[in-house]
This record gives sequence, structure tokens and C-alpha cells, in this order.
Amino acid sequence: MHRLVVAVVVALGAPACSGDDAPPDVDLTQLGAACDPGGQCSAGLSCLTYSGFGGMELHSCEIACGEDPGACPAGSTCVTISDGPGAVCRAE
Repeated sequence: MHRLVVAVVVALGAPACSGDDAPPDVDLTQLGAACDPGGQCSAGLSCLTYSGFGGMELHSCEIACGEDPGACPAGSTCVTISDGPGAVCRAE
């Protein structure tokens, strides 16, 4: 039993490649779009709230990546928008 557990851990413990832990089938054109009035976004995106320039509260549909390129889907990259939502994915 111990060997089986080790084999499973090794198989599941492989490092993720860029995009491997990103949400599948994300519409990259919706990255950074305004959230709908109910705070909803397209599949795979979350409505983030942040203070924009001048302290105004803003909401946009994003994938927060915390500067982890593996969090972004293929065709996008992790960037930091310092006066916006922070570290989020943007289309390349």
C-alpha cells in the first residue's frame, strides 16, 4: 500500500506548466471588462473590487494570478496593474 501511495503522490506532484492550473475555456476578450450589475462575469472570471485612481471603487472581471504565470490561461500572461486590480491575467 505504501508504494502505491508514493506512486500516486509522484504522479500528482509534478510541477504545473504555464496555464495548467488556469480555468479552461476563458473568453480572453472579457479580461478586464466591467462586471455586470449583479457582480457576475463570464465563466472562469471573478468580479474583483478595487480602488481606482482617485479612490473610486471599481469592479472588473479578472483572473487574479498573484504573479503566478500558471494561473493564466493559454494566450494570456500575468501582469500587475498597480492602480487597478493588482496582479491579473491579460491577453498577450
